[in-house]
Amino acid sequence: MFSNISRTDYDATDAKYTENLLDILQTSGYKVLWLGNDDGCKGVCNRVPTEEMIKINNPEYCYGQYCHDESLLDGLPETWSRRTAAERIQTC
Repeated sequence: MFSNISRTDYDATDAKYTENLLDILQTSGYKVLWLGNDDGCKGVCNRVPTEEMIKINNPEYCYGQYCHDESLLDGLPETWSRRTAAERIQTC
């Protein structure tokens, strides 16, 4: 989803050394933050700051080693407000 490599041309070794969308955004000056809620980013977030929702472990959304997608929104307004307008990409 974040790569320009098609599924048929995908090679894990090559992908490890290829920039993805998150890398390009970060290089462009945006402060990228990957929020993870279950079984990892599969290498997509390796070069950007990451927060795992299981570490917050909100019992409303998290059960064992899994957090529902709603956990990604928990605290997001506060995280968003710490970014300047120039650091944010906003979509409608």
